[in-house]
Amino acid sequence: MRGLPNYATVRIVQLRPEIDHTPISSSFDSPSSPEVGDIATIVDRAAEGTGYLVEKVQGDGRTEWLALFAEDELQLLSDAV
Repeated sequence: MRGLPNYATVRIVQLRPEIDHTPISSSFDSPSSPEVGDIATIVDRAAEGTGYLVEKVQGDGRTEWLALFAEDELQLLSDAV
């Protein structure tokens, strides 16, 4: 894993079937699931370097979903400013 930076903006480019993308956290009782094309932010590396914790936030600041992704599922759009 080459390592993507925390707080970088990414696009979800694929959803590997062997990875559980069920939201770990959300501001909603019934969170949506991640979809290809979603724009989100890397918030941290997952335990033992197994991937990335990625968060999609709505315009009002509420977390739509926080889920685990492998590096090859993410396209780097920009680094945090």
